[in-house]
Amino acid sequence: MKISELQQRHKKILDSFSCGNIVIDNFLKSNDAYNSSIGKTYVLLSENEQMVIGYYTISTGSVDYIDGALRIKDAGAIHINYFAIDESFQKNVVFEEKGAKTYVSDYLLDDCFQRIESIRSKDVGFSYITLDSTPEGVWLYERNGFCSINSEDNILFSPYKHEFESIPMYLFLDEE
Repeated sequence: MKISELQQRHKKILDSFSCGNIVIDNFLKSNDAYNSSIGKTYVLLSENEQMVIGYYTISTGSVDYIDGALRIKDAGAIHINYFAIDESFQKNVVFEEKGAKTYVSDYLLDDCFQRIESIRSKDVGFSYITLDSTPEGVWLYERNGFCSINSEDNILFSPYKHEFESIPMYLFLDEE
């Protein structure tokens, strides 16, 4: 498997990608996936680069908190706009050691985390990773330290308009 930034040459293999959510599928197949003002998209490709196994798109944002009637910026964030695995690879184990399983989703999320850490250490500082999860994806993010934002929390981030049910989540990174 190989992970690389989405390029026009990948366009011919995108049609077969299906994660089970048409909105997330359509984003990858749209011109928006190539638009750097929306984010950077990275694809997990099969060994022969003839199939997209998964993808993610990252961009910037912020986390704010509510103080009375004021919305106050707390810290910078990097936002995972989209994260998806093709249905034929969902729940596939890549590696197993002593009963601990690493799924394709873990493999791709680990790459996303490494890329985020590289950006954070070299280019721009931020304190949070934010995302809008589908109900099916919550288990992956919770296993990796993310917390859901509920109505009692006084924190929020600028949501992206999704045409599917989403759960806002965040991960606080250790301050440097």
